[in-house]
Amino acid sequence: MTAPSPRRAMTKTASAPSSGPNPQVTYTLTVTNLSATPASSVVVVDRPLASARLISCTAPNGVCATVQNVSWETIWRVTFASLPGHSSATITIVAEGGTNQAWVASANPDPNLADNFAEAIVGGGGPTGDADGLPDDWETQFGLDPNSGSGVNGA
Repeated sequence: MTAPSPRRAMTKTASAPSSGPNPQVTYTLTVTNLSATPASSVVVVDRPLASARLISCTAPNGVCATVQNVSWETIWRVTFASLPGHSSATITIVAEGGTNQAWVASANPDPNLADNFAEAIVGGGGPTGDADGLPDDWETQFGLDPNSGSGVNGA
């Protein structure tokens, strides 16, 4: 009989940006193994906005690294040798500017990938030139017009 696959889930929250010329945001990512089966070679990838700068990354029992993906974008990666069944691991990232999406994967297949993704978008990644409150560099990165003035998601 084969053991059931581990079930990973992830959440991500962000603090309000600190005040000052280079506001910092603290992101808390929580990776949870929802099953009794241990997950091996667990990797969390957080893709920051182009203007974001990593200040610190802590992950008890994990290893934080800044790497480039195949598109030469900088990503923040945290690896864990394993995540025991019915347990969680917390990652704390402090950055200037915003991050958007994070994913978790492991060597074991997950039967439900829907909760292996989390995001928290926070301003402070750059100035905003219109009424929508989104940083201009974020809008540009995702093909939106940062000076539309419509106040509707940069459109």
